[in-house]
Amino acid sequence: MGPALALSTAFACTVPQDAQARDGWVGKRVVQRYREFSLRADTPKKVVAQSEEQIHIYRVTRTDGSSLWLEAEAGSLSGWAPAERVVPVEAAIALFTRQIGDHPKDSFPVLMRATLWHDRKEIGRAMADYTAAIRLDPQNGALYCNRGYLWGEEKEFDKAIVDFSEAIRLDPHDALAFLHRGHAWSEKQEHDKAIADFTRAIGLDPTDAYTFQSRGHGWFAKRDFDKAIADFTESIRLNPREAAAYHSRGLAWQDKKDADKALADFDQAIRLEPRAVGVYLDRGAIWELKKAYDKALADYDRAIGLDHKSAHAHFSRAVALFLARREGTAGDLRTMLELEGWRGELSLYAVLLGHFSAGRSGNDAQARKWLDDASAHCDTSAWPYPIVKCLRGELDEAKLMAAANDNDKMTEARCFLGLDWLQKGRKEAAQAHFRWVKEHGNPSFTEYAISIGELERLEVEKEQPRGR
Repeated sequence: MGPALALSTAFACTVPQDAQARDGWVGKRVVQRYREFSLRADTPKKVVAQSEEQIHIYRVTRTDGSSLWLEAEAGSLSGWAPAERVVPVEAAIALFTRQIGDHPKDSFPVLMRATLWHDRKEIGRAMADYTAAIRLDPQNGALYCNRGYLWGEEKEFDKAIVDFSEAIRLDPHDALAFLHRGHAWSEKQEHDKAIADFTRAIGLDPTDAYTFQSRGHGWFAKRDFDKAIADFTESIRLNPREAAAYHSRGLAWQDKKDADKALADFDQAIRLEPRAVGVYLDRGAIWELKKAYDKALADYDRAIGLDHKSAHAHFSRAVALFLARREGTAGDLRTMLELEGWRGELSLYAVLLGHFSAGRSGNDAQARKWLDDASAHCDTSAWPYPIVKCLRGELDEAKLMAAANDNDKMTEARCFLGLDWLQKGRKEAAQAHFRWVKEHGNPSFTEYAISIGELERLEVEKEQPRGR
């Protein structure tokens, strides 16, 4: 690759504000026109050269004479570039196709056209162009990285790893290739290999906040929350404006059962990104643990306002209503099922919550109907259907406990068994299950919040003096 373009004094030119409206650039999506391309930042005044591994689609947000302020659609990269060195996306495929015809041995226009096909979701054409670019320049590791990234998006993680490994063989100092391969290992649940690659990437570029965040997720997956928090904290130090890092650290604090620190991180994440639906859902779960149900419901209402088609948001609000013993649980559960269908990720959990909500109200027929509907419409081979079978009398408690073969499943099974015993008037049996969840369960699970709420309610009832 050639040296970075030395930007001209065009950056110093200014024009009246009305000229910005006339020039037609503001709001356009653009890509670089030439292989050598760089951006100049306002502060500090420096030039940021782009490599072929960092092909971006930018949006023009303002102009200054013949210069455009570009903001990458993916990531936080932004800066000034001369208008003559970019091309609008709508004209770019035709431009690079002409360049391919004029320079058939140059891999760059093929790479750029692949990027644009990728943006248009024309995956077959994008893959063909990435492969053609590699044939033209087989020693260019950046091209393997780009194709590997596309393989990853297509869930072909083994093929992605092969491409990233070839990029690393060609350039063992390529931090980005290690980062991407680490993500592919993560998707394959090979967390030790992922952490090793993220560590190599950090060694090559210790200033990249995103790589620390990625390794933090690896530690989180291994449930090493202290190391996860350390990496998320370093990511925040390097880039304190990244909401996702606060969100991730908050989840780690939550799993360490430090609700106050989790809440503080979720608050900061929302301040930085007030439209992040997932953070409202996770903060609402913290408010539930603190019995602040009005605040939890306010967060879920906000999440639904931002995305009324979020099945998860409706389910979360149903849980809060169930915990607070208020009306509306069944309505949100039915909305969730309308959005997700009977075979969605949360469908069986909606059935279980609907069953116990109806039973709590004394509507035994409706409680049974929830279970019958699950038998007719849900995936009976999926967890947590064994809990439904147990409640239907088709599986005894001992066999259900044997089916709950990890801590997460045990958290769920014991919570719902506790609710079942509670509705049958067996409070001591219910308490035993809820207490297990409190001491051993996954704190980020809905069933944890339910178990804690019911256990504390039972303990308060036990302490109250009996009437005469």
